[in-house]
Amino acid sequence: MLTIRLARAGVKKRPFFHIRVADSRKPRDGRFIEKVGYFNPIASGQEVRLEIDQERVDFWISQGAQLSDRVTTLLKRNAETPEQTEQRHALKEAKRLKKLSDKAALKVVEEAPAEEAAPAAEAPAEEAAEAPAEEAAPAAAGSSSRRSSRSSSRGSSSSGRGSSSRGSSRSSSRGSSSSRGSSSSGRGSSRSSSRELQQRKLQQRKQLQRQRKLQQRKQLQRQRKQQKLQQRKLQQRKLQQRKQQKLQQRKLQQRKLQQRKQLQRQRKLQQRKQKKKVLLKNNQSNKNAVLRPKNYIREIRQASRLERFSLY
Repeated sequence: MLTIRLARAGVKKRPFFHIRVADSRKPRDGRFIEKVGYFNPIASGQEVRLEIDQERVDFWISQGAQLSDRVTTLLKRNAETPEQTEQRHALKEAKRLKKLSDKAALKVVEEAPAEEAAPAAEAPAEEAAEAPAEEAAPAAAGSSSRRSSRSSSRGSSSSGRGSSSRGSSRSSSRGSSSSRGSSSSGRGSSRSSSRELQQRKLQQRKQLQRQRKLQQRKQLQRQRKQQKLQQRKLQQRKLQQRKQQKLQQRKLQQRKLQQRKQLQRQRKLQQRKQKKKVLLKNNQSNKNAVLRPKNYIREIRQASRLERFSLY
C-alpha cells in the first residue's frame, strides 16, 4: 500500500524532513518512489519552512496513496490563508492561558485548606487546656465550703451562697467560651466544605473533559478504520479488475499464437505440395529423355585424360 509520509534527514537536534511517496512496508528512511516536497521546522529568516507539489500529491492520492497524520496537517496549513493562520495562533494562545489559569486556581484551592487547618487545630488545644483548669477551681471551692460548714452553720450558709454565685458566673464564662469555640469551628468546617465542593466540581469537570476526549478519539478511530476498510475494498476490486484484464490479454495472445501457428502449418503444407508437383514434372521429363549408356560416359572421361597428357 502506498503512503505519503515524512522521512527524517539533517543532523542531531536540527531535523529536516522530506515528504516522500513510498511503500508502507519499507522503512521510514528507506527506498521511495518519488519526492513531493520538504518540511523544515527550524526555518528562520528567508528560509522556506514548507514546500509541497500539490499536483503530484493529488495524482498519488487518485492512485490510492494514503496520507499520514502529520502530512495531512501540513497540507491543511499549506492551504491556509494568512487570516486563518492568525485565528489558529490566537486559539492556541487562548487554550494555553486557560490551562495556566486552571493550574493557578487549583494551587490556590489546595493551599487554602492547609492554611485554615492550622488555626482550627490550635483552637481545640486551647479549649482542652482551659477545661481542666476551670474544673479544678470548683473542686477546690467545694472542699473549702464543706470544711466551713462543719465549723459553723452560719459560715456554711454564707459560703454556700457565695459559691453558688461564683459557680454560676464560671459556668456562664465556660458557656461563652464554648460557644465561641463552636462558632469558630463551624466557620472553619463551612469553609472546608465549600472548598471540598469546589474541588469535587473541578474533578467532575476534568472527568467530563476526559470522557469527551475519549469519545472523540474513539469516533476518530472508528472513522479511520472505516476509511481503511473502504480503501482496502477498492484496492481489492482494482486488483481483481487488473487480474481479469491480464487473463483476457493472455487469452488473446494465446489465440493469436494459435492462429499464427496454423497459418505457418498451412504455408508449409502448400510449399511441400508445390515441391512434390515440381518433382513429379521433372521425373516425367527425365523419363521422356533418351537414356545414354554408361560406356559412353567412360569414353568421354578417357578422352579428357588423353588431352591432358598430350599438352605436356
